[in-house]
Amino acid sequence: MTRKQYLEDSYTKEFEARIIGSEPATDGWEVLLEETYFYPESGGQPADRGTLGGLPVLDVQLRGDDVVHLLESEPPASPAPAKIDWRRRFDHMQQHTGQHLLTAAIIKLFDADTVGFHLGEQFSTIDVTLPGLNHERQRKAERLCADWIAAALPAKVDYVSIDEFRRMSLRKKALPEEITGQVRLLRIGDDVDVAHCGGTHVRNTAEIQLIKIIATEKVRDTTRISFLAGHRALDDYSAKHDLLVVLATDLTCGIEALPATVAKLKGQARDSHKQLKKLRKEMISGMAESEAGAAEKAGDFQILVRRYDGWDADELKTLAGAVTAVDPKIIFCAGGGDADKGMLVLAAGAAFDGDLGEIIKGLLPLFDGRGGGRGRFAQAAGDHAKLDAVLQTARKSLGAG
Repeated sequence: MTRKQYLEDSYTKEFEARIIGSEPATDGWEVLLEETYFYPESGGQPADRGTLGGLPVLDVQLRGDDVVHLLESEPPASPAPAKIDWRRRFDHMQQHTGQHLLTAAIIKLFDADTVGFHLGEQFSTIDVTLPGLNHERQRKAERLCADWIAAALPAKVDYVSIDEFRRMSLRKKALPEEITGQVRLLRIGDDVDVAHCGGTHVRNTAEIQLIKIIATEKVRDTTRISFLAGHRALDDYSAKHDLLVVLATDLTCGIEALPATVAKLKGQARDSHKQLKKLRKEMISGMAESEAGAAEKAGDFQILVRRYDGWDADELKTLAGAVTAVDPKIIFCAGGGDADKGMLVLAAGAAFDGDLGEIIKGLLPLFDGRGGGRGRFAQAAGDHAKLDAVLQTARKSLGAG
């Protein structure tokens, strides 16, 4: 059994490791130590990283009563120097103690329980028994956490028997099955939070520095709160502030004027887009005569097959309607769209009594297309790179030489 020193001391960064067992594994070399300060993945908190005898520690996992350290190759002779990745460890300490503080704030303010926790690489989440958490409530929770952080409340680890634990009034009463002896508790302040926890934590709330909620979403019957604590929150603030400065500089306004400036620009863009669409529609309609004049004779009908790259479905339909209105005996086949999605439109004048839907149905497999139609109009979307082959086949299907 490995002595789990990380449960008693979260601040040791280096120690002399006594290796008591090792064996090759599929993805490296598994090593057992007599005692370890490396935290294994558990309780929603990721495992520590660092080095053992100069070799990178790739992972740390619990296996029964043992803590297994995964190295990339065979370990050196025992004893060997071990070093915790302190930046990662302290970050996890800030996030995990921050989670306890945020959970306590949600309970105090909104009488809602935390039923899930995950400490991620970029941000952490808690799932709470609330139907939602609006911005006003988010700010209240953040302010209460800020008050507790400013108070530098002690965060202490304590142990009680299972019987004593069951008699205590706690927010989290269920215990994992593997706990059969004493229960490890984290106490924050006199009455802010007391809960069983096997994670690593800071000594007092001041070390958390800051807690910031960055997003919420509904997950079944709960609300998932994404948050940042400590250096993560400070880095996020710096990045977003720098972004606002760049935007304000580009738009030649102050940061406080950005919402109004952006709203004005969005309005102008909408108006310009509408005007552009109107002018483009007029331009397309004006092309009808010249396009119709390029059609080739095919029996009693005129066939026009062309590509219009960059045109969307509405633009192709507008041109198809205008061209077929020029001459009732024109059949028009147009390919367009862009690299993301190729478009195919078939249209015919009033003299056509066939079914273009049947023709386009035969073209769909040629460009992995989906679509349909009937009578004098049909359309489809598919692989833009295969449009040339589709248009050539369509030209023959429509009777052109």
